[in-house]
This record gives sequence, structure tokens and C-alpha cells, in this order.
Amino acid sequence: MDIAKHWDGFKDEYSDRDPETIVAWKDSYPYITDCPNVLDIGCGVGNVVSWLTGRGHIAKGVTYQMKEVTRARELGRDVMFSDMHDMELIESSFFDAFVMWDSLEHSIAPLIALSEAKRVTKGGGKGLIFIPNQNWIECHYHIIVPNIRQMKHLLKLAGLVLVDIVDMGNEQAVYKVAVAK
Repeated sequence: MDIAKHWDGFKDEYSDRDPETIVAWKDSYPYITDCPNVLDIGCGVGNVVSWLTGRGHIAKGVTYQMKEVTRARELGRDVMFSDMHDMELIESSFFDAFVMWDSLEHSIAPLIALSEAKRVTKGGGKGLIFIPNQNWIECHYHIIVPNIRQMKHLLKLAGLVLVDIVDMGNEQAVYKVAVAK
């Protein structure tokens, strides 16, 4: 897997955000409380993985920054090195839910990343996706910040069913999705 062909973790920032302070996380979490096995795509050092594990989930994370994987493992978190565009080490229909929190905007190909999230999630599974607002479009480590209309289209093309949008204003939103059975 050559994840550095177009973009790599060295162009991105090390992520060690606290789930207790992540925008809209705690309000959105109830959507996946009934999902025992959760994948955090773009997990940084696995703080959300740890948070989910502490609430009884079996949680795993993926990141394409080896220094995040190393730190996560030092902290005892189940995080693996993988690109969200090709999670080849994860079998299809394995997880009950996926989380893409502040990660899709780092994607060189959001449709492919969403399709991979769908692939690794069971039919009837769920997904939570957070996209920041358009003020973040020129952030040096963001590639694309889809607006609500674009996200609806991407979700449809990826075969994900839009269940709800929590519009936080100024095109910042949480998308609650389902994987068709």
C-alpha cells in the first residue's frame, strides 16, 4: 500500500484531541451506543477508541500516521496503520459502526473513503461523520471540506443511507448514516 503517492501523514498534523471536548461528539454518540464493535477512521492517537472502550465497546482505530500508531500502542489502544482509502487489512462487514470525526476532509478521494467505510461495516450498521465548516477549507492539512449538499451526494453515491443531519450552522454538520442490509 503506497499511501504517500499523493498525500501522506507528514503533510498532516498529529492528532491527540480529547473526546470530552471534541465538537458535538458527546451529543452524537448516542446514535451508536447499541453498536458493540466500532471502527474510528482517522483516529489520531486513539483517544476516541479509548473513550469507546471505556463505555463497553470493542473499538479499533486506523490512521495513516505511524507516529500516531506508535503513541496509541504505547497507551494500550487498538490502533493500526492504514489508509482510509484502502483498509485492506480489515475484512468486509466486520464492524457494527464506523466513526469519521474530523477526518473525511483529509481525504484525497472522499467517495472512495466513504465506500471503504461502508465496506467494512455490516449491513444494518451505522456511521457518524463530522465535517467542519467552510472556514476550514484553506487549512493546510485539509484537502476538501464538503458542504451539506455535497455530502448528501457523496453519501448517496457511496451507498450510505442518510438518517439525519445535525446542522450546526455555517455548513458544519454531523451526518448520521446507515449501511443498507
